[in-house]
Amino acid sequence: MLAGFLSFFFAFVVALVTVKEISAQGLALMIIPLAVAGGFAISLFFLKSYYQRQKTPLAKLINILSKKDQIFWDFSKFNQN
Repeated sequence: MLAGFLSFFFAFVVALVTVKEISAQGLALMIIPLAVAGGFAISLFFLKSYYQRQKTPLAKLINILSKKDQIFWDFSKFNQN
C-alpha cells in the first residue's frame, strides 16, 4: 500500500513539474493522446457490452436455422425403399 502511494505521489510530482515548465500548446500535445486512448477504451467497453447482448439471440437464431437446414437437406428420410 505504501509503495502504491509513493509511486502515485512520485508520478504526481513529475507531472506537476512537467506541466509547470511547458506551454499550453505542449500541454495540449501531451493530453490529446491520453484523451484518445481513454475514449478508445470507453468505446471498447460499450461495444463489448453490446456484443455480449447480441451474442445470445444470434446464437439462438443460428441454432434454429441450422436445425431447419438440417431437416431440409436430409434426403435420407425421403429415400427409404
